[in-house]
Amino acid sequence: MSLTNRRKQFLEELVHIYAKTNEPIHYSEIAKTIGVSKWTAYDILKELEKHQFLEKTYSVNPNETGRSLVVFVPTEKSKDMFLKERVHITSEDEWTGIKENVLAFIHQTKSLDNQITPLLERMPHAPYKIEVCAQFLGVLLVYLNNQGSNVQHLTLNMLNISKNPAIQLSTFVGAVTGMIIESASETISPEMVELLRQFTHALEELKEEELIYLIHLLEDLRA
Repeated sequence: MSLTNRRKQFLEELVHIYAKTNEPIHYSEIAKTIGVSKWTAYDILKELEKHQFLEKTYSVNPNETGRSLVVFVPTEKSKDMFLKERVHITSEDEWTGIKENVLAFIHQTKSLDNQITPLLERMPHAPYKIEVCAQFLGVLLVYLNNQGSNVQHLTLNMLNISKNPAIQLSTFVGAVTGMIIESASETISPEMVELLRQFTHALEELKEEELIYLIHLLEDLRA
């Protein structure tokens, strides 16, 4: 099947919604996002399913007892097409959305208990490499918040050791990750190592401006 621009638009939208929520998507949600009727959206998603870009499944309808909703999830074929294409954010608005989610996580999370495993599960679905890095920084900042203001201040001041944002981030992350691993249980330590691995791989692919966004995130919290 040749992906027309129209079909590609629908598929890309569904893939990126799925990457953010990790939940099956009802065709009415795609219809609303793109601005078409739900039946148009359903027909196009069915075509994409027929050619193995999507998989159809069913979920419980919260509004009608005993009736199911038809929902769709992207196949690996679709995720490979779009999640690998869009490694970088393309606007400051995209960064603002990522930053707001990370700040909300930091302010709402009191400790790392039961937080590491869900984050590990979410990170592969993050549509942008900078989002992987920002989520990991959020985990480190939650930990620092529990260490007292002096430790937090001293650790964030490590950003002053260099003008190179990649070095600044690597130094900060290395210091805090080391603290967590040293104090954590045996079950948490391997998970932190895996998070660090994913962060490092993502960091290597970031553009200079994306690295600076991450530094600004840390500096805002230091202020």
